[in-house]
Amino acid sequence: MTRNLISLAALFATFFSFDAVACSCASKNIKEAVDSSQHIFVAEITSAQKNPDTDSTWNSVSADFEIIDVIKGAPHELGRLYSGVGGGDCGVPFLVGHKLIIFTNDGTVTTCGATRSIGIFTDDNEYVALLKSYVKDGIEFEFDNYPAVGGVAILNCNE
Repeated sequence: MTRNLISLAALFATFFSFDAVACSCASKNIKEAVDSSQHIFVAEITSAQKNPDTDSTWNSVSADFEIIDVIKGAPHELGRLYSGVGGGDCGVPFLVGHKLIIFTNDGTVTTCGATRSIGIFTDDNEYVALLKSYVKDGIEFEFDNYPAVGGVAILNCNE
């Protein structure tokens, strides 16, 4: 009987197995994300398409963007943004018309960083002002009071 159950379980696993996909990130706080990012800026996604330059899901989507506000760096030098499709590849969905605070070094954006949607929280303007003060003048703030590190990229579907 036990032998039959083991055989049945093995058969079931063979025919109904699938690859589990999950995004796994090392934890960072906002201060670390700000300090380690070359470019931090507010942008609106103006177009998004499958990236023809890769067969990987990692940077499978590229997006054009319009810079709304620069917090750090020179994001106009990036040209395009790159990400996965979301879900297990840690990608940030690039929705046309959607606004994000982007944290990046090379144009790659993931949910593992501090990139977050803008226009959702009532404190977005305050958050941007605090980031600017920290970058420009070194004025620290309660970094832990602001969500979106380690995988939060909330989408505002009401716009």
